[in-house]
Amino acid sequence: MSKKSEEIFINKIVTAEKRVAVGGRYKHAKASSEYIVTDLAIIEATEEVGVVYQAEYGNRLKWARSIDNFLEEVELNGKNSPRFVQISEQTNREVIIDKIAWVEIKDGKILSTLSKGKDKFYFPGGKRESGENDAETLIREVKEELSVDIKPDTIKYIGVWKAQAHGKPAGTVVKMSCYTADYDGDLAPSSEIDHFEWLTYADRDRVSLVDQVMMDDMVKTGIIKRR
Repeated sequence: MSKKSEEIFINKIVTAEKRVAVGGRYKHAKASSEYIVTDLAIIEATEEVGVVYQAEYGNRLKWARSIDNFLEEVELNGKNSPRFVQISEQTNREVIIDKIAWVEIKDGKILSTLSKGKDKFYFPGGKRESGENDAETLIREVKEELSVDIKPDTIKYIGVWKAQAHGKPAGTVVKMSCYTADYDGDLAPSSEIDHFEWLTYADRDRVSLVDQVMMDDMVKTGIIKRR
């Protein structure tokens, strides 16, 4: 697959995430059965985005439909109704913390920040504020934490990583959407940030669990150094 094609598919997934909540609970309009959306994927044959959802009854089979089919309206008692209606954003088994992160690599090392009073490093970024999109969150958070200005036209999505949230009850999961971007200015800790460091894979135990998962993937591809 070409890099351009991969970017097109990634952008399709990012757009789809704004239409369907991964981890959300949905009810089928006609059968009234409940399902959990477990993932979004590209359907190879049609290159559409597919919704993968798991039944909350019986053997809990997993099913898949194109996103347009999943969201289309059906006739119910003489009226049009969405085929699947979202009834909650989170499942009872998993609480999702949705975050945005900036991935900045220099000489095989990754930029990471330590907040005041914390014992683990985190990649720069944070949670969305009301009405923000990913780019707006990234720009604001990086400015607040490291005093530099992200260049909007250089922002590039690289993927999503998930893991148990550090210091939170079991089942609380961080879903971290990651981006690279160029910036203007000089890096300097600000706001709640105590200091920042450039880390290698040897520092894996010093970062949060979701950052560890991402570092595992990055060291395999040689993006970051082992030491």
